[in-house]
Amino acid sequence: QGTVVDADKDTFDKYAKELGLNSVRLPDAYIEHLDLLQFGTIIIDIRAYLVREALRESNARLLDYVRKGGNLVVMYQKDQEWKPEYAPYPFSIGRDRITLEDAPVNILLPDHPLLTKPNALSERDWSGWVQERGVYFPYDVPPEYQRLLSSHDPDEQPLTTGYIVAPYGKGSYIYTSYVWYRQLKDKNPGAYRAFANMISYPNTRKQE
Repeated sequence: QGTVVDADKDTFDKYAKELGLNSVRLPDAYIEHLDLLQFGTIIIDIRAYLVREALRESNARLLDYVRKGGNLVVMYQKDQEWKPEYAPYPFSIGRDRITLEDAPVNILLPDHPLLTKPNALSERDWSGWVQERGVYFPYDVPPEYQRLLSSHDPDEQPLTTGYIVAPYGKGSYIYTSYVWYRQLKDKNPGAYRAFANMISYPNTRKQE
């Protein structure tokens, strides 16, 4: 199954190809009319809801794709560009962020496939980050979502909604506020390993 990248730029498309995946950028006409189930994973790039009108207008098709068995990965969106109903179980986006690139990251669900398959993530995978850990963390997150990671700046409360996942119908919905794209640009090995786990999730979740 191919990986489709819906992006204003080619950030995730480029790095999916570097992982040896059959990746394409998703044109508006595909979002609106194509049978999306031919794709194993669809990635929504950072701030894509701002720049892609077809994405906003056809988001229900993406949720239907998940319901029927697809894997949708949504990278961070800004609060003013997000509507709670874009997610299968609605949540809001706030302005909380983790500004220190070396802020400690705690794994909340160490046995979850997104953290273990095909790559078992460990403390070393959070080292060498650049600029920030995460931005625009969700709030009012329903219990249907599993919270995978926790992190925070010094003297701040832990933020636990930066990497969440929920089953929806036969598929899966992943939302993450961590700034993976910067780490991929910087060739961070841990980011590549985590990115591969997100794309592989349709297969690894079946093994749970």
